[in-house]
Amino acid sequence: MVLWTVAGGRQAYQIALERDEKGNLRLHCTCADAIYRAEEAGRFCKHVRGLQEFARQGFLPLLPEEPAARLGA
Repeated sequence: MVLWTVAGGRQAYQIALERDEKGNLRLHCTCADAIYRAEEAGRFCKHVRGLQEFARQGFLPLLPEEPAARLGA
């Protein structure tokens, strides 16, 4: 597992990159949007999207992309 701390707003959050039982990489954030809305809707919060953009610019290894929306869930 890899952890990042996101600071600068009203509250600090953590983003975790972990491998699931099937070997897939998963990103999770501790912010309210991720916990209560984004993950259920099959999307990432702004903190994870920012980290992904940072990786795309070459500052980090590439991270998993936004999951496909879950249909019928």
